[in-house]
Amino acid sequence: MKYRSTMTEGEKYWHDEGFYRGQSIAETVAPDAIETPDGTLYDVGTGALLNWEDMISELYECESNDRQFSPFEFTAKEINESDYPDEYWEAYDQGISEGILTTMENWQA
Repeated sequence: MKYRSTMTEGEKYWHDEGFYRGQSIAETVAPDAIETPDGTLYDVGTGALLNWEDMISELYECESNDRQFSPFEFTAKEINESDYPDEYWEAYDQGISEGILTTMENWQA
């Protein structure tokens, strides 16, 4: 994991793109869970009991599954055809993780 202050401009760009993607997925999926006054989480659709680790895992799974559909292919093409694809993928994935975790921490607060 790199600190943002040590990233190149290209890495910062892809980090931010990933952050917004992670944030968007968390904001879309997390509201399907409700928290009772005692802190218990339930999936609104299924009534299943959840915990924070399960919720975070579900968000990562949703993000991963979403990569199979357009318009993600354009993002992948742009990163893959860049001069620094490995560095940009790392920054992008780090941004996704930070976007998901930040959104969930804010939601939990």
